[in-house]
Amino acid sequence: MLKRIFLLAALLFIFAAPASPAGAEANTAEAKTQEILERYRPDETVHQLLLVNHHDGSDADITLYEKIGGQWQKTMECAGFVGKNGIDKEREGDGKTPTGEFTFIGTFGICADPGAKLPYTPITADHYFCDDKRYYNQLINIKDKPHHCSGEHMIEYDVAYRYGLIIDFNRENIYGKGSAILIHCSTDEEYTAGCVAMPEENIIRLLRTVTPGGKIAIY
Repeated sequence: MLKRIFLLAALLFIFAAPASPAGAEANTAEAKTQEILERYRPDETVHQLLLVNHHDGSDADITLYEKIGGQWQKTMECAGFVGKNGIDKEREGDGKTPTGEFTFIGTFGICADPGAKLPYTPITADHYFCDDKRYYNQLINIKDKPHHCSGEHMIEYDVAYRYGLIIDFNRENIYGKGSAILIHCSTDEEYTAGCVAMPEENIIRLLRTVTPGGKIAIY
């Protein structure tokens, strides 16, 4: 009888124990995922949702959902990276990726257009993602807007910018808030300066899939 009492007490302790931090984090992420999917399910203007679930350091799980027959279907999964200092971006240069929900405003690449559904900018030696006040947070051609640009000379990022998508973070181009927030190809570094990185084959899949109204959620 005493053994049964001890066994029952042990079982009660196990079932009553609080969830581990990792388990609680997973539950929170799953709840957030379901909330986003359900919120956009009746929205007839949104047919793709790219969910970037940051979970540790700069690591992230990335999932693409496509609306098929009015229901969300998971069509791509991969591991990726966010900013060196995680998410919740506050300012230019903080090494963080923005948190929230955004749209895509264009695509680009050093390589030839693989069949992007959104407007594609072929990157040349004249392209910069500007961080100067006058053209802050804009992808520009220096021939069209001549000045000494201190932003990212796109052609020099020959691996990361083989293909990419532009996220509409800081659409108002507020100086210092953050610029050049992109989805780009993964490199040897297991973090970014504030973008989202994933394998090249997945980037190509996105370019061929995402249409106007597609959304990205980073959380």
